[in-house]
Amino acid sequence: MDDEQRKRLSSVYERWEKRARPHTIAVDPRLPKPYSDRLQPRRAPKKAPIESSVPAPAASFVPTIGVSSGDLVRHTRMKYLCVNKCCQTCVPYSRKKFCVDGVTSSGMKDILKVNTRKYNSWVARHLPYTYHVWKMDTQFPPIDLRKNTLKSQRVRKAVEQCAQVASEEGGGSHDYQTALRQQEKRAVSIVYGMSSAISKTLLRVANWTLFWLLARLFNGVYVDRGHITMLREANKGQVPIIFLPGHKSHMDYILMSFVLANIGITVPHIASGDNLSLWGIGWLIKHLGGFFIKRKLDTAAGKDVLYRKCLHEYMVELLTTGQNIEFFMEGSRSRSGKPGMPKAGLLSVLVDTVKEGTVQDIMIVPVSISYDKLMEKNFVPHELMGGSKTPETFFSGLKGAWAMLTYKAGSARVDFAEPFSLQEFISNGRISKQSLLALSQMNGNGNISPSANDQERKLVSALSHHIVYQVSQCSVPMATNMVAFLLMTKYREGVALPDLISSYEWLEEKITSKGSLYLTIGFPFEYYIVLNQPAEITWESPGNQAKQHTVALQNDAARVQGVRCSQGSGCKMQPGFRVAVGFSGEPADAVRYALNLLSDLVEVSRCTRTNGVTVETQWITPRLALPTVFRLHHCFNQVSPIFALDSVIACSIQRVSGSFARSGDEGEDQRPTTKISLPKDKLIVEGVELCRLLGREFFFAPPCVDLCTVVDEAIDSFIVADIFKVKQAGPSQASRYDDEDKDRAIWLEVSHDSAHLDHLQFLQLLLDPFLEAYFLTATSLLERTGSHDENQLGSAIQEEAVRKGKKGLLRNEVSCSMDTIRNAVKTFTDMDILSLDQTDGHLHLRYPDLLLQIAEALSEYRP
Repeated sequence: MDDEQRKRLSSVYERWEKRARPHTIAVDPRLPKPYSDRLQPRRAPKKAPIESSVPAPAASFVPTIGVSSGDLVRHTRMKYLCVNKCCQTCVPYSRKKFCVDGVTSSGMKDILKVNTRKYNSWVARHLPYTYHVWKMDTQFPPIDLRKNTLKSQRVRKAVEQCAQVASEEGGGSHDYQTALRQQEKRAVSIVYGMSSAISKTLLRVANWTLFWLLARLFNGVYVDRGHITMLREANKGQVPIIFLPGHKSHMDYILMSFVLANIGITVPHIASGDNLSLWGIGWLIKHLGGFFIKRKLDTAAGKDVLYRKCLHEYMVELLTTGQNIEFFMEGSRSRSGKPGMPKAGLLSVLVDTVKEGTVQDIMIVPVSISYDKLMEKNFVPHELMGGSKTPETFFSGLKGAWAMLTYKAGSARVDFAEPFSLQEFISNGRISKQSLLALSQMNGNGNISPSANDQERKLVSALSHHIVYQVSQCSVPMATNMVAFLLMTKYREGVALPDLISSYEWLEEKITSKGSLYLTIGFPFEYYIVLNQPAEITWESPGNQAKQHTVALQNDAARVQGVRCSQGSGCKMQPGFRVAVGFSGEPADAVRYALNLLSDLVEVSRCTRTNGVTVETQWITPRLALPTVFRLHHCFNQVSPIFALDSVIACSIQRVSGSFARSGDEGEDQRPTTKISLPKDKLIVEGVELCRLLGREFFFAPPCVDLCTVVDEAIDSFIVADIFKVKQAGPSQASRYDDEDKDRAIWLEVSHDSAHLDHLQFLQLLLDPFLEAYFLTATSLLERTGSHDENQLGSAIQEEAVRKGKKGLLRNEVSCSMDTIRNAVKTFTDMDILSLDQTDGHLHLRYPDLLLQIAEALSEYRP
């Protein structure tokens, strides 16, 4: 950097440190490195438990809501659309095939509760699990897929190609026939090593065993009855179904097969990493439907063509025989709790199979699995502190099985998005206007077939992003996630239990109202209709001769211009989609239930409140020491995607306006004394730029929707909520527009209402740890010279972040997360600010001035 850049960087540091909270980040000395994966046994906590609203022994208190499934899932009679629908633009026919507009949830089914009393059988009445498993239908073809795979033309050509290459590289030491026999043996080894060998008997035994084990681990495993009906309809089509869940835990494999087997859906073949191919455990997985694939398909010598072709052909054989498949597009478990960047290798096999006509169609089903509490207790903090991944072993598998008998994980919930046709997506997917670079930045499309052209790569990337976006949208926050969310944002310093209960009720209302239909009226220049599903709108035009107009709106938002519209003039809208929460009932019971499960992540003490009457209550303080805080933040990230776009708007307001609510030196809020007005077009530009910067953290929109449209709609929702007041540009403001654009010059005035300002400040806190991590990465890169190994660079940035935290220069402990730091480095590489040297794999800083501009912008987003 030159002297001018150093001055600018120094100024950025000064501005950033001014806004740091006056506290130091603590590192918990009780957690050794590497951190063990010991699970918390199910025993009474030593500290004071959370108070119950009913008289009960303190040490053994379990809220009523945590025992009965009828109480636990009280939202079964709530009226909300039960399915997250597929894309109206890309798959309009699939959107109407399985779900009809206005269909509401018919309640939740606890898979662990089996009702066999309707059968007139002694076995059904006294041994319900045994009878249920005995009656379970399993459908698998008696064809040997391994022999068909080895005989296929694709594999034979790959064997011959590899043999030819081996004979040429051998310099004549091996003739072609010898090399051919070696490659044939290797093909047999690959196919027999990866393929599954499902045993119907073992499936029944495993299902019976899981009923007992999961009943000890979970209070319940819940699935929406509307989802069950939808999947059964999709299963009737004689088309293979591909289940694509988000990956949070090793329990995902078990729950998916267990749920599908018990709702009458053919158990899928599951793509598993070869790290699980352990003695004994690997045999069990293969006979329950798992097939093993390498975590890295290629070697240092180059692409392993034979392995790729064998895997491709084996999946084709599964599809042609009508078998369902399940795999995790993220590849590995999410360390942050949010959906990760998809890896599109296996997805490209599905696209090729449909495009070649090998199978007529494939149904894609995104799935989200939500937990009150993860079984893997310490892998999150260990790896987010830079620790290496602990390899799975036979004894770790036994340890996990034993944990199911001693651990209490609350409840689990499986949510299925609406199935959509892959053939329809290929035919109708609107991706031609998007650049391959933009999609790769949003998706990280790795492992796509090297023979694919740009259009095919764009297709697979768009499909992968669509799926992960739907997984994010159908994810349901649990009670523990909502409590952790509040503790990590509003109540980092602690909160009294009654206030936490009140805030939980407020947050539940905010979540469930996301996506509702709104109609705002009275703007002299434009009328906004904001909705999240197609609807038919009817209104009457003004004038002496009233005339009715009807329009079918298909987009997420529409603007009706030139028509005077009011609620009393015949506007009709369908009820809107309401986001569900994974736990409903009385807020007090939900909060106590969550705090009991989070007992090792919070501290509970007694406190006295005086509000006319002296009342003794409990004070809840989150444990924010590194690395324990990462577990709490993992729960936080189940809720943060719901508000991510709103938070982008709040941070963009901060940068465009300069300030609307900032904490003073004494902690008091300094409210603006003058009205804050800002141009809407500039706010949209800032919002889009921030969305692009955080594209590896959140999925803001599917690839068929422009980010400008999404940000515009989010601003419209702020207008509906009266956070913004719309006004036309004044003379001085309109001068920045051309004559033809003056009529469209829209200015937004930020409300001075204290509740609105508090809400904006609250929204800013959501993105603060991510913005801080990106700022730390940018400034650290600016201070370094030469080339750097990516892993060593991430560790160096994290160490520097921890040092700054100990000095009180950071506001968020989780900004030291290795996951976020790596995402920042990859984002700067995607933006071509960093370049990757293909010879040594090191990163070089190409454009320091551009990186400095980003650091300056990040400092301005901060409240």
